[in-house]
Amino acid sequence: MLTQKTNPTAGIILIGNELLSGQTVDLNMNYIAKKLFSHGVDLCETIVIPDVEQEIIRVVRDYSKRFTHVFTTGGIGPTHDDITAETISKAFGRKHVRNEQAHQILLEKYGEENLTDSRGRMTMMPEGVELILNDSTGAPGFRVENVFVMAGVPEIMHAMFENALKVIPKGEKRKKVIVSCKVYESRLAPGLHRIQDAYPQIEIGSYPHWIEGKSWGVRIAITGRDLLAFDEVKKRVLELCSSFDEKSHCLEG
Repeated sequence: MLTQKTNPTAGIILIGNELLSGQTVDLNMNYIAKKLFSHGVDLCETIVIPDVEQEIIRVVRDYSKRFTHVFTTGGIGPTHDDITAETISKAFGRKHVRNEQAHQILLEKYGEENLTDSRGRMTMMPEGVELILNDSTGAPGFRVENVFVMAGVPEIMHAMFENALKVIPKGEKRKKVIVSCKVYESRLAPGLHRIQDAYPQIEIGSYPHWIEGKSWGVRIAITGRDLLAFDEVKKRVLELCSSFDEKSHCLEG
């Protein structure tokens, strides 16, 4: 198990030309972010990068130094453009070898006659990694140092991430609540500024929404670990919103 003395941080690296071209819509970042929030891990930064060796190496090394945990998605499949595993081997100065445990997993799933060279590519990893099991299609991801390397296909990534989360110690959870009101954001701005200045340890986010012909208003997200300050901010924000809209109310975050 990984150990952590201070509240853990995380960064997400989304790898894939298809994301940058708009061909594929990312569904992974939001999923990981929500799970990390519930786990008490602070997601600090996310980035989308192309399938370019030097860029992957640069970003993985940088994130590995700056965050407690790093999660990459994309580029570990069976095709020629799946270069993530080999590139991360280079990033950490490790040999790129066949992982015998991964090979055995695929052998049992597909049988020797169906374990093609393409599928065999998915057993090639940095030397000495820990596998991230995949309950969806079998082919595992892996962890090298503090970097968790996972597939880009959402269903497969979800299966891997659930197993990755099992070895990550929980941090101190943040409370979150949303105050919803039918008020123009500009009218709330001065009051929200005053409350934020008074409670810098609490995060206050203002998010207007508008659906033509259906609804409009503002959602104020309040997030923090200082429970006393959190409750005070919640009360003050609700009072502020209610001064403009008596139907203002709190929702679960």
